[in-house]
Amino acid sequence: MIIKAGTLSGWFNYIRDLNDSYEPDNLGRFTESFWESQLASKEVVLRLLPKGFPLVNVHIFGGWFGILGQLILDSYDGSYNRNERSLPHIYTCDIDPKCEAVINQFFHNPNITAITGDMQDYKYDRYTLYTGYTPRTLVDVVINCSTEHVTQEVYDAWFDNIPADTYYIIQGNNLDIPEHCRLSKDMEEFEKMNRCEGVVERVTTDCPGPDGMFQRFTIAAVK
Repeated sequence: MIIKAGTLSGWFNYIRDLNDSYEPDNLGRFTESFWESQLASKEVVLRLLPKGFPLVNVHIFGGWFGILGQLILDSYDGSYNRNERSLPHIYTCDIDPKCEAVINQFFHNPNITAITGDMQDYKYDRYTLYTGYTPRTLVDVVINCSTEHVTQEVYDAWFDNIPADTYYIIQGNNLDIPEHCRLSKDMEEFEKMNRCEGVVERVTTDCPGPDGMFQRFTIAAVK
């Protein structure tokens, strides 16, 4: 995982601004993105990104403040693109409008588009860029690291909207806390609950939680 100096300084500048303006709630929520378990989960996602193809469009759901999107850009090497080194475009979607406002004000990046909306209503053709590529050479990647935060009905609607033949990465866990409404006890249940077929890789990660260890489940697959 690579974090560039400009990215890191931008995050810390935002933390300083929140501290100076006495916004403990916003400060706490933002710094949650850097818990050990959160960083470990993002590291797994980075490792599972497809290799051997140019990443053109990456769609992230439950994207919070765009941390994962920025890490993808910082860590991406464009060697897969035969013509030139180009960065993918990141679409990071979250239902909380505060996330889009923070990204646009403090973490502006021409390769990141912040979107406020419900994942089940997302329309890919509205946001996808076809910059110099035909649809046959596009590799659209869909990432959802917050499957435990949505009901089965919302998840199914979101999953049904993913275009066929799309490479996707999903994460969930067995951490039983009030804000988690759809837990899996193990990888087998996680895979079944999330209707995964065409699985490329499965990763189970042991993570520290508030009351002991819990497991995070990650699957990379092709729909």
